[in-house]
Amino acid sequence: MLTAIIIFIVLGVVLTLLELLVIPGTTIAGIGAFILLALGVFFSYSTYGIKTGNYVLGGTVVFVIISVGFSLRSKTWKRFMLNSTVDGVANTIEADLKPGDTGITVARLNPMGKILVDNEYYEAKAINEIINPNTEVVITKIVGNVLIVKSKNK
Repeated sequence: MLTAIIIFIVLGVVLTLLELLVIPGTTIAGIGAFILLALGVFFSYSTYGIKTGNYVLGGTVVFVIISVGFSLRSKTWKRFMLNSTVDGVANTIEADLKPGDTGITVARLNPMGKILVDNEYYEAKAINEIINPNTEVVITKIVGNVLIVKSKNK
């Protein structure tokens, strides 16, 4: 019975850590953790008496607190963290690009898509129209990193 009590308590702590770190909220893991911890403590009281049950209850509370405290430390998770950096940048609008310049659609603008202006690709948005690929467009406005365009035929 001692092995069952230890297994209940250890599984309860594992489920508590899962509840706090992986799947937060009141889920099956949290409910399962509570049930397993309660069963471990209950069986210790019923099998070994009040004095041992009190020790197991106190030890379980301390074990849960220490486990959660150790898990929440930032140094614990540094080994598991992804340590890569993103060195890509958004395509910025060149200073020499202005309304009235022309380009060719690379993909269908419905309403957003890509256009090619002076051998550079830019994000573009068509207003009130859908523009097919390989259509010549005129820049009407520049908003942030998006070119507002219209078909040159219109």
